Amino acid sequence: DPDGAPGRQEIGAPREYMRGTLAEAPTPKWTGSSNTVTPPRRGTHVFILVHGFQGQAFDMRLLRNNLALLYPKAAFLCSTANESDTEVEVEQMGARLAEEVREFVQDHFPSAPQSRLGRLSFVCHSIGGLVARAALPLLAEFHEKFFTFVSFSSPHLGYRYTSNTLFRTGLWLVTKLRQAKCLEQLAMTDHPEPSKCFLSRLSKQQGLEHFQNVVLVSSYQDHYAPYESARIESSPRSRDDTKFGAVYEAMVQALLGRLEPERLMRVDFNLEIPETSLDTIIGRAAHIQFIECQILMRMFFQSYNYLFE
Repeated sequence: DPDGAPGRQEIGAPREYMRGTLAEAPTPKWTGSSNTVTPPRRGTHVFILVHGFQGQAFDMRLLRNNLALLYPKAAFLCSTANESDTEVEVEQMGARLAEEVREFVQDHFPSAPQSRLGRLSFVCHSIGGLVARAALPLLAEFHEKFFTFVSFSSPHLGYRYTSNTLFRTGLWLVTKLRQAKCLEQLAMTDHPEPSKCFLSRLSKQQGLEHFQNVVLVSSYQDHYAPYESARIESSPRSRDDTKFGAVYEAMVQALLGRLEPERLMRVDFNLEIPETSLDTIIGRAAHIQFIECQILMRMFFQSYNYLFE
């Protein structure tokens, strides 16, 4: 990749789910220097699972179950803080999540939570990735515990350059009819000045750089999360966009500039979805595979097990 980060890694599985080959999983683990091996840590590894737009904690159950089978001693929080309303501003949902995480850690470790908490990792789907990022600055007391941040098809750079006309039309209708503030923020229509939009402001906040591993999972077939947006990388369309292009590229630089390249991994799934339906046409079928396909989850967690130990 031109930004110097590790390149795309493709994962494959049986024909009815996806096609491709299984990438060889990297083995090193790091803490801030490419020559430093992560020492073993005492304490419990806590996983925070964050659902997406109009989702609920139940959506994350398969991801949690697959992790729990591999790491039975870990603790899991499937966030419920935003189940009742996922249409408010992302920063409001982030504040709710941060408070929920704090309460979970305190309840789970009533005595000396900082010493008994070993690692804190986030596994997010869709808009949940942005909600988690909005929560990170509010969890400063846990920054030294942050370990792995995984986002499955999260539109980190918004929806400006989605290529699917049907999805773009549907997004506009939902935003107008339901007055969904978070969708306005993702479309970067929440402020007349692009540089003052929420996504631009969020990109400048601290968060991802505190993790030992940042994993961005994407699929080119998923139009609910534009490919470059899910991977936090430059888009060819931004070069011809005189209004939003410069802000878009600035967000990429702001997010990646604070990350050491060896901490960043991009994983791309090439899915084979045989049936043709509206969900397939608008890209939703690929989007929900990340929370519904057991084979995909097992392959990912077992291939990159060092990210979750």
